[in-house]
Amino acid sequence: MPKETYTKLGILLITIFTVTVSFITAPALADEAADKAEFQKLYAQFNDLYANSEDLDPIIEVAENLYELAPKIYGKNSQNTAVVTYNLASLYDEKGGDERNSDEGKAFNLYQEYFQILDTLNTPKDKTYLAQYLAMVNAEFNSTTFQSNKKYSEYLLELAEKIDISDVEKANVIYTVAFHRYNNADSKEAKNLYLEARHIYEKAYGSDHQKVGEMLFYIARIDFGKKNYREAEQGFLNAITILDKINEENASAMVLVSHRNLIKIYSEKGEVDKATPHCIAFARKTPKEFTRKSKPLYEILAKFPNFMKRKEVGAATTVTVEFDVDENGFTTNISVHNAQNDAVRKIAEDTIRKFRFAPRIVNGKPQGIKGFQHTFTFSRI
Repeated sequence: MPKETYTKLGILLITIFTVTVSFITAPALADEAADKAEFQKLYAQFNDLYANSEDLDPIIEVAENLYELAPKIYGKNSQNTAVVTYNLASLYDEKGGDERNSDEGKAFNLYQEYFQILDTLNTPKDKTYLAQYLAMVNAEFNSTTFQSNKKYSEYLLELAEKIDISDVEKANVIYTVAFHRYNNADSKEAKNLYLEARHIYEKAYGSDHQKVGEMLFYIARIDFGKKNYREAEQGFLNAITILDKINEENASAMVLVSHRNLIKIYSEKGEVDKATPHCIAFARKTPKEFTRKSKPLYEILAKFPNFMKRKEVGAATTVTVEFDVDENGFTTNISVHNAQNDAVRKIAEDTIRKFRFAPRIVNGKPQGIKGFQHTFTFSRI
């Protein structure tokens, strides 16, 4: 999920939250009937917990009680009911985080209720409305298997066009929707949206900005999935040039994926020497993680030799291969065990030679790693 969108949204939610607290706890409520006094008491408790507790569960418990009381006291479609509904939704949203879970589902359902109230009250559709709607769209996305309902994101794009926001704020919305489209396997529309966001970011920030690098990465990833390797190669290289300068977790993760994908592109094109600097760059990004138990950066399946397909042999056979990895990520000193025959031994050797690994980095220099082991199950495909 686009990280900047979440950061800005979190700040906005807290601002709204503070305003709504002061609204509901206004002195006029203290003179209402006993049920309103109980509501006020609960809200005071809610305020105290929100200000002082790091545990969301007790805050949510009080918020749930307020959510139950508000419609009975103020009516289903009152501003006060809208406020407590939104606050409970945002708490579930915060608890659910950025993962698929039931809390995100609860948040989404409550956000829906909230917007039904706002629309009944003819609430103006402004920047606050847009930010809150964005929260709902993300909650819906996270409450499913990342398969969002397209109608919500389409309406989000409509809002971004109609509401008076900056070009960058609009690009942030487009970025989010593009991410959802990609995860809904709508790569064509996702790419168009990423291209649109990239154009806006370049105009606002220049061609060397992190957001431009992120758009280049996502566009390249779509090209890579379509096996448009020439476009993907250039996109990943450009993304690395920008993102490698940025000391930020999300940027670093994109750089690592870019190096890995470039290794696959060059390996499949037979340009193995071009893959080498990316194996080493990957290792430099993760200098403490690579050992003889590490997984390859590039691998392929082993298949039965053609002549064995015509013979009465088992559906599959398994062999173990021992090898070392040199300072450039190539496999060396290959030894095949349990091979059924010389043909199987040869294809196991030829297959493992195509694997690429990241070397170990010691004192800033790449070094080989000894003692790898890999098991092949040869399939008759």
